[in-house]
Amino acid sequence: MKPNEVELSAWAGKPLDDEASLMAAGEELAATGIEHVVISRGAEGVLWLNNGNWLKAVPPKMKVVSTVGAGDTLVAGMCWGLYKENSPQDVLAFATALSALAVSQVSVGVPDISDVKALADRVEMNALAGKA
Repeated sequence: MKPNEVELSAWAGKPLDDEASLMAAGEELAATGIEHVVISRGAEGVLWLNNGNWLKAVPPKMKVVSTVGAGDTLVAGMCWGLYKENSPQDVLAFATALSALAVSQVSVGVPDISDVKALADRVEMNALAGKA
């Protein structure tokens, strides 16, 4: 499941004003049986809870042309990385880079996959401690 901050806040029925509250709500979602909880936060990055582990990815600054489809692109990148059985860090870095690239253009598609890979190398990755 991939809610953004506003969607997760609506589900939780309360404001989620910081990373800790977002993670707590994400853990509540996971407790319902959801295997992957991915919280998109725009330029602030992505939080991913899987198997009790939190990862955070922050994309490099991008010139935003359009955010339409960025969330769908993130999900597609996650699915691709999981399908390829990449490491969790590589899955999230690739998906975050793909989504970051998506906001920098109006068209769809990536003419050169090496652009995504180069951007993925610039994604800031961190493991986070949560209750999960």
